[in-house]
Amino acid sequence: MDDTETTTATSPRTYFRPTTASQRRLLFRQVAAGATVPDAAAQAHVGRGTYYYWRDRYAAAGEASLAECASCAPKHPRVPPISAAIEAEVLAYYDAHPHERSGRMIAERLRQAHDGQAVIGHSKVAEILRQARPPAAPAPTPAAPGVATPAAPAGSLGIAVVTSSEIPACCGQPPCPACRHPESPPAGICHRRITR
Repeated sequence: MDDTETTTATSPRTYFRPTTASQRRLLFRQVAAGATVPDAAAQAHVGRGTYYYWRDRYAAAGEASLAECASCAPKHPRVPPISAAIEAEVLAYYDAHPHERSGRMIAERLRQAHDGQAVIGHSKVAEILRQARPPAAPAPTPAAPGVATPAAPAGSLGIAVVTSSEIPACCGQPPCPACRHPESPPAGICHRRITR
């Protein structure tokens, strides 16, 4: 037996665009004049279900209730907004614990502080921190060989500054801090090949 013989074809469902107020008024006027619901729906170019969907509102407030559609906005959003107190807790924890700064860690610590009740998610923590904290300054780009960089201020990381006069002629590369020698390399040997 072939599989096509056992299945039945279903007719495609007719799609009706959202109705207008004038279509709904025409529908209810036709029904009030004595037409059947299918006939009135065909004249108004709406589905039969439109009559039953709007019937209770029409019975309660008349034609005025047909003018405006119900809002499609959610009546009870699943995620309640984060209170200012929770935002303050996130920022206070961020400032007080420099070693625990991930969104997941902060969300977990706040849950522990609230007796195991999840009060905020890690993505919301990250969003709060992004809004409250300016982005970090980009790291300085290294200078090209032969270009002098300004001297580091006192108390900085102690990075050596190489000027164009310190670059040997053998390869045109500045010596790395790990293999820098006070004397120049022997003739014919590149300073990069000298190791301690």
